[in-house]
Amino acid sequence: MNASATMRNAFIGTSRLSFCQANIGGNPSTRWPNRQPADPDFEAVDYVEYKASMRAVKIEEGPIYDNTCDVKDRGMGKAAKLGKMFTQFPIRDPPYLVSILFFIGSLIFIANSVFGLIPFIAPQWEFPHLMDIFYPVTIFVAASTYFAAGIIDMLGAFNAENGIMEIAKNKRGVPVLEHQPALLGSEEWSWSTCGRFRKLMRSDPNFQAGFFMFCGGMVLNIGAYPTIPGLMDPNSAYFPYLAFVTLIVGGWIVFVANSVAMFAKQKRWWRLKVTDAGWQGRLWFGLGGIGFMLTGVFLLLAESVMAAWVSLAGNACLLLGSIIVWYDTMEVV
Repeated sequence: MNASATMRNAFIGTSRLSFCQANIGGNPSTRWPNRQPADPDFEAVDYVEYKASMRAVKIEEGPIYDNTCDVKDRGMGKAAKLGKMFTQFPIRDPPYLVSILFFIGSLIFIANSVFGLIPFIAPQWEFPHLMDIFYPVTIFVAASTYFAAGIIDMLGAFNAENGIMEIAKNKRGVPVLEHQPALLGSEEWSWSTCGRFRKLMRSDPNFQAGFFMFCGGMVLNIGAYPTIPGLMDPNSAYFPYLAFVTLIVGGWIVFVANSVAMFAKQKRWWRLKVTDAGWQGRLWFGLGGIGFMLTGVFLLLAESVMAAWVSLAGNACLLLGSIIVWYDTMEVV
């Protein structure tokens, strides 16, 4: 789940289409409208020369855009995105940071599930303070990581359109349209959300999904506090409601958030987009939300063994989803 990456991808696609329409419509433009280039050495591109150069290199025509309006990436290849995952680390870019935090949080959730299973399947592997310190602490750290990812995702969504579109030359010397994103702390970055929240909540389903995911992470984080050693007595009558019911509610919100994001990816609600990496990532995150819900139900029923196995399965879905979303995010970072 990465609303900021999805919204940025939509912004880049719209910007490229607008740029092409402006040039094709008989009123050539060498500068992105209403955007001042960040590079002081920016040189205007002559449209006629630009068009001739594009034809000269015989760039393959894309499915939507005219080949005289080439852009930097018309669908990055699988190998390129895999390569970027292990060679580029733009930690100031919100979509990338969100993906990494979800990945780290999912790994910690997996570790927590393994700790919960050890007393049942391999008691000889138990070590001191396994269930009274390591198990609850990993729950809290993982839930806090998800909550932090949700906060950054919201901030990144507010700044998805604050980047700059510039004309630059690629390795072959051909002018292309490039997107320079608004990074954390950059001049383009804005901490203000005034007037943006209500507009996006009314009109953008990707933002709605991201906000629901943020709420789900917040509820899961609240439910993790009672598990901190010494903070609350596990035998208290309120403990199941604060720890287990919040797990059910948080899991349901995570499921709803990713269901909304999946439908937003589809042109028709009945036409599943199973070949799309972003759609697949949201599917696995949704299944992970179901895992949270079922874990909370089994814990309320005192079915600890079943809860441990369901937790492991659900967290495995979260880990797989986070990897796929990380891979998909590399196209826009």
